[in-house]
Amino acid sequence: MNLKNLKNPPKEYTVFPFWFINELADRRTLEEQLREMKRKGVYGFFIHPRRGLEVPPVKEPRVPIPPSGTLFMGLVGARLDRYFTEARKRVEVPYLKEEWWRLVSDILEIAEKEGMLVGIYDELDWPSGTAGMRVCGEPGMQMEYLEPDGRVIRDDNYIDLLKPSPVREFLRLTHEQYWKRFRRLFGRTIRSFFTDEVTLVHHFRMVSAVSPAPWTRGLEAEFRRRYGYPLDAKALWHGTRDAWRVRVDYWKLVTELYTKNYHARLREWCERHGVLYVGHVLAEEPGPLQVRCQGNLFEVLRQMHVPGIDHLTKKQGGCFPRIAASVAHYKGTQRVLCEVFGASGWGLTMGDMYRLVNWLFVNGINMIVPHAFYLSTRGFRKHDYPPSQFYQAPYWAEYGRFAEYVRRCSYLLSQGVHQPEVAVLYPVESFFAHHDFSLLNKYQNAMAAELENLHVLLGCLHLDYELLDERMLLDCRIGRGELRLGQERYSALLIPAASYLPEEVREHLERCMDRRVRLIFTSWLPFLGKCREWSRKVFGLEPRPQMLLAHHKLPWLTLYQWIMPNLEYILMKFPFPSVSRVHLSPQGAVYIRTSSGLTASRANRRLLRKLLGREKPRGRRTEHLRVHRRLVGRQELRFVANIWRDRATLRVQGPAREVDLFTGELREVEGEVRFGPYQARCFLKKVSGSC
Repeated sequence: MNLKNLKNPPKEYTVFPFWFINELADRRTLEEQLREMKRKGVYGFFIHPRRGLEVPPVKEPRVPIPPSGTLFMGLVGARLDRYFTEARKRVEVPYLKEEWWRLVSDILEIAEKEGMLVGIYDELDWPSGTAGMRVCGEPGMQMEYLEPDGRVIRDDNYIDLLKPSPVREFLRLTHEQYWKRFRRLFGRTIRSFFTDEVTLVHHFRMVSAVSPAPWTRGLEAEFRRRYGYPLDAKALWHGTRDAWRVRVDYWKLVTELYTKNYHARLREWCERHGVLYVGHVLAEEPGPLQVRCQGNLFEVLRQMHVPGIDHLTKKQGGCFPRIAASVAHYKGTQRVLCEVFGASGWGLTMGDMYRLVNWLFVNGINMIVPHAFYLSTRGFRKHDYPPSQFYQAPYWAEYGRFAEYVRRCSYLLSQGVHQPEVAVLYPVESFFAHHDFSLLNKYQNAMAAELENLHVLLGCLHLDYELLDERMLLDCRIGRGELRLGQERYSALLIPAASYLPEEVREHLERCMDRRVRLIFTSWLPFLGKCREWSRKVFGLEPRPQMLLAHHKLPWLTLYQWIMPNLEYILMKFPFPSVSRVHLSPQGAVYIRTSSGLTASRANRRLLRKLLGREKPRGRRTEHLRVHRRLVGRQELRFVANIWRDRATLRVQGPAREVDLFTGELREVEGEVRFGPYQARCFLKKVSGSC
């Protein structure tokens, strides 16, 4: 690592906001706003076409905007979403017309002159794919659903992602038009195209208690050709004897069609035209909504040059940033993005912003995309998932310091190679097997809770980790006592609450046991199909999932993520009661059997620390500290963040240098260091050791 760049990191690591183009502004206004960004150290942005361009006769929402933003999501945001979606089916909008291209031309000319980097947001509002509702207005392009009663219905709010023709039309109307007009700037000023909130089930129906299934003409025939038996559609909702097998095969097929026809097609277009395919999709959080909207999220994110997530409101917590980060590390991608701060309400403070980016950084994110800089807040625009973090914000005078902090952290956390200590299997096919399009599925909610609790437990032990789906696990090379994936090494593999493991995965795990790789199963052993016999063979136990408490019947985790300020702290301080017992297999694998999930209790922290051979971190309130590790040349980089408002201390063993994240200065440090509320600190050590 070139330490000289610490004081002035390259501008590509800048905070990279959405710039809401929500008004047909004149060139002078555009110049003033772009120069104001640059003065505050913002050297790049996404051109984001946004509601307000067409200025329809929308009534001002009467619901007051709460400062917290959370209540706002349901009260005002959904009303505006539906209003504009329906209005655009009837009203001509300037998006992708000459007025739009003149405005984009002005923006790009100014950005080129100022030396700024530009990304193109590929839609008007969201979700991406409709070209301002033009594509889904054409015959045969609309999204299709299969209802539980067997009816196939069309949804004219979105496109069919399971076939190629709607996506080809979307590319023709959007990407190809940018290329036709601005090709000389591709790969220079224009660096990327951002796709947003793509989904198999439209967000108007996403949160229904029971949703329809993604569908397209010819799906049944392709299913039979692929798997050799007819698709029993009733099994998608009802628990027949072999329903789990139908669901696994259905979701594997749907994921393949979805990624091939949408994400892979957009990625290939971007590669041919010298730009990056970046963005995020709808419902990234683990659980029923993730499967319902994405199938295998890992496979979706593998199509992106820069995998990403979003993190809305001022809440904090969840393991899902690790999904995008783990996919990026697997692909060898340097950057991982997060769209953040949206719908936090006008009460968002600079302290909230530091708190959230520090938590994202320590979980593997290194590209911050603020939602958003508003060109205008006139009229109803101020209600559009606020706040604006631009010149309208009360803290704008201090924004330059924040932008410099983000640029330096993003640069530091993009260097070298991530150095996790353990791997965690994300049981995608187990989620498939239990998915019945209900939010009240006890198995899916229990598995999602298991992942979140394990995330907290490993964080409390200062263990950095990766999430692997089945494909990534199979790509791991098996060494003596360790797994290797790319340049990363894992001393242990944890398998949380997996009901189903494919045959090739079971064989891979047997080879791991032969080479003395530490395997830890939690809560229940695989029990679907031939997995039951395999579990008996390995552990000599009958695999029976136990859930003595009824809390897993409810989507409590989804609710917590929207109403609790800090999910990790809540899970850590108020764990559901659960008893854990350890079983050891003859091959050395460990099974932690629980009565109601592996909760993030102190007892389970001690148990996991003992099983993983981990020393207790030294300091005060160290359970509030999280660690991200990287190897940069001959130096070990440790980014440590306090995720709670209590002060904490940590003992750094051996001499180290600390990077001042505001200035880039280096100073020697050893012994006990203090962390203020939500503070992050970064250490460099020439010799590996334990903090």
